[in-house]
Amino acid sequence: FIRKNPTAFYRCAVALIAVISIIYGNVFIATGINQTKHSIYIQVSVDAEVIKPLIGETFKFSTALLIAENLIVGKVPEVFVDSVDGLEYLDLIP
Repeated sequence: FIRKNPTAFYRCAVALIAVISIIYGNVFIATGINQTKHSIYIQVSVDAEVIKPLIGETFKFSTALLIAENLIVGKVPEVFVDSVDGLEYLDLIP
């Protein structure tokens, strides 16, 4: 019968190799009559590998981080006609 010692510690070397990439991007979204939302993002991606004796493990991580956001407001017109296909408001033309 062999008994295991639960308090035994083993030393080993662990190495981490990582590649980090950052991509800048921005988005403009119409939010209303003459209003535009401008968002600035960075996309962070990490490809890493942990190297231990007899075992190698890789993992990937990616996330988008919002850096800044601004609402750009223009002058509101006196008359506004909204149409999806452009044909709905033809009845208004004399």
